[in-house]
Amino acid sequence: MKRAMILFLAAALLLPLAACQKTPDAPASSGSPSDPGQSAAPSAGDTTAETPVLDAVPALDFGGVRFYSIEPSVMVAEFMKGSPQPVQSFWTEGEVGEQVNDAEYARNRAVEERFHFVLEEPYKDEPADVVARIRMTVLGGLDEYDLAFTDLRSSRAIVLSDVLGYWEDVPYVDLSNPWYTQSIAEATIDGKLPLIVSDLTLTYVGQTWIVLYNKTKAENYNVGADLYQRVRDGKWTLDCMMEITENVYTDLNGNGTEDEEDFYGMLGFNDGPCIAAFTYGSEAPLLTVDPNNRYEITSTVRGEKYLDVIEKLTQLFNLSRGSMQVLGLSKEIRVDIFASGNILFTPFLAMDLASGELRNFEDDFGVLPIPKYDEAQRKYHTVVNNSALVLNVLKTAQRTEMIGAVVEALSALSYQRVLPVYIDTSLERRGVRDKESAEMLELVFASRVMDFAYLYDGAEGWIERMGNIVNRTWVTSAVAYIEERVENYEDFYYEMIDFLLEH
Repeated sequence: MKRAMILFLAAALLLPLAACQKTPDAPASSGSPSDPGQSAAPSAGDTTAETPVLDAVPALDFGGVRFYSIEPSVMVAEFMKGSPQPVQSFWTEGEVGEQVNDAEYARNRAVEERFHFVLEEPYKDEPADVVARIRMTVLGGLDEYDLAFTDLRSSRAIVLSDVLGYWEDVPYVDLSNPWYTQSIAEATIDGKLPLIVSDLTLTYVGQTWIVLYNKTKAENYNVGADLYQRVRDGKWTLDCMMEITENVYTDLNGNGTEDEEDFYGMLGFNDGPCIAAFTYGSEAPLLTVDPNNRYEITSTVRGEKYLDVIEKLTQLFNLSRGSMQVLGLSKEIRVDIFASGNILFTPFLAMDLASGELRNFEDDFGVLPIPKYDEAQRKYHTVVNNSALVLNVLKTAQRTEMIGAVVEALSALSYQRVLPVYIDTSLERRGVRDKESAEMLELVFASRVMDFAYLYDGAEGWIERMGNIVNRTWVTSAVAYIEERVENYEDFYYEMIDFLLEH
């Protein structure tokens, strides 16, 4: 494969920002939450006990055998704080009177009865230890786990370990169904996928990046626009967000210094996955893979638009006086700073909406999608945090018929009965305060993307380092830094493509 890349750098950076209220000649988005490449979950009203089976798995009887799985167990304490929502596991011990837990329990029992088998409680460990155990199991020739969950950070490492099979070889798993993420087709190499994303795990919803804004303060500081309508009209753009962020800054204590007592437009930080969500939101992905299995980085990371997006994000997250600078982006930082009432916009994970701190927050707030690049861009986009889970089938798995039937049926029933309950109760009913925010959440969940670069980037690639790119003051520009990173990672991505083609 040809590895030489054409260098195309922007001649001028720090382009002047367009005014938020200006409308270009290009047609704006219709604001529709529907995306032909994505399938939103059905609403809670669509699910009843009489809902017919959606999947096409035939009648099967597995004779009462046990189904074994393995999954990461970290971050439960952080995200469970103040919230009863499930975080990682698809398995639950029994009914406890909490709607999401009980919906998951009912789903599992229904599939067990349908196929006559028993779901065992998953083996849980730290993410790195889960990967190590999977390697040990497969390299030892053992068929210990029917299904393995790993986080996105581990994807590259586990694929290159050569311990996974391909989901296209598993019976009954139909990746065209809406309970699988449709955009993951962009991650296939010669039509093969060792990893998939399914509604079987709620992390792909809960760890979706959104924007939360303080509606009360937006009125107090005369933002001057119905932001929900701006989203519907396709006018919620990076320039719009940047202009508002800059204009609302107020030196509340009058000391002439930007400090934590002032009012800010934006929470600025150096979290790589969140910055990546903003680049994907602007349709500036890390790279693309062409039909000949060659990745193309010239028109994305080295392209003029990508550099313009990076400059805008550097201004928004780092250089603007309207941005409050913090280190890290834990749940406590996101939620606590927003709940202080001194900030207008904060990037959030959808699961943060169920936080107890927000339920006690006196100000009104609302949900917005990640902004678009400009009004000419047709759709909004976002990504999930890289600790969300993906599904793996192991190379040594023998019971592939049962694996396929169980994964397909559980995923379909999750899409049909569990996900609507989770969105309705944990996120909408407990988490938001107006019907417009529920509408925005529907748009956001329909806008999630998963492509080759994001799926296989792992912990060593671009995503974790995105914060370094936008959260520094450039001596000249971001060009030299980005170019150096591109040169470092050209072989990084080719290694993955070559491995998948070979295997």
